[in-house]
Amino acid sequence: MYDTHRHLLIIKKIDGIDKRYLFALLLALQILISVFDYITGPLTPFTVFYLIPIITSAFFLSRYFTVSLVLIATTGWILDFMQLKIADTSVLTFHVVSKIILFSSFAYLTSKLRSLMNELENQATVDLLSGALTRRHFHEVCQTELARSLRYQYPISIAYIDLDNFKSVNDKLGHGMGDKILVITAAAIKANLREGDLFGRLGGDEFALLLINTNRDEMEIIMNRMRESLMKAISLSQTEVTYSIGAVTYLSGMPITIHALLEIADEAMYAIKNSTKNSIKFVSI
Repeated sequence: MYDTHRHLLIIKKIDGIDKRYLFALLLALQILISVFDYITGPLTPFTVFYLIPIITSAFFLSRYFTVSLVLIATTGWILDFMQLKIADTSVLTFHVVSKIILFSSFAYLTSKLRSLMNELENQATVDLLSGALTRRHFHEVCQTELARSLRYQYPISIAYIDLDNFKSVNDKLGHGMGDKILVITAAAIKANLREGDLFGRLGGDEFALLLINTNRDEMEIIMNRMRESLMKAISLSQTEVTYSIGAVTYLSGMPITIHALLEIADEAMYAIKNSTKNSIKFVSI
C-alpha cells in the first residue's frame, strides 16, 4: 500500500537539505557515473544512470543546477561514445542532440511534476478563497506549535472568530457577496497578524488564529485592535455583518490538545454570539 504521508515527509526532509550541498552530491554522482561509463565502454547502456542525478535535481533544485547536470551528463556520454572512433561527425552530432533532448525532456517533465505536486499540496493546505490554512492543516500545524509551547514553557493564545448575520447576507445578497465578505474578513485578519502567527478557516464563516508566545494582556491588545480593523473593513460592504470572537490563552503547562483549546475558544465565542454579539470574550486556562 502506498504511504502518501510518509513519502511527503521524505520529500520535505530532502527539501530541507542545503541546496548547494545537495547539488554537490548530485554533481559527484554524475561525474562518478561518467567515469564508470567510460571504463565499461560505449557498448554498456548507461543512459538510465545519467538520468538519476538529473531527475533528482529537477525535482528538488533549480533549473540552473539541472542544466549544469544535463551538460555534464552529455559531456560524459560524448567522451564514452568517442571511444568508438567513428569518423562521421554527423553521427556524433545526431547522438549528442538526441541525448540533450532526452535528458532535457526528463528534467522538464520532472519539474512539471513537482510544480503540480506543489499546487495540489497548496490546495490541500490553503483555502483558495481566503488564503487561510485549511481546517485540517491548521489543526496539524497548531498541534506542533502547542507541543513546542509545552516543551519550552511559553504561553499561546487561540481565537475563534465567527461572522454575525452572515447567513442573511448570503440569503439576501447572494453567495457572491458572501464570498466578498469572507475575502474582506480574511484580508483584515492577515493585516493584523505577526510573523509566526497562524490563521485558518474552520468552516463557512468561521476562522481561527493561533498566536504564538502570547499572554493574556498581549492577546487582548491584539484582538481588540484586530476587531476594530475588521469592523472598519466590513463597514465598506454596507451589510449588517459583525464579529463574535472567543479568545483563550493557555498558561497552565498541563498536557492538552489543540482540539480541546479550540472547543474552549468556540464556547467563549458562542457565549458572545448568544448574548450581545459583536464583541470578544477572553478566557485564561
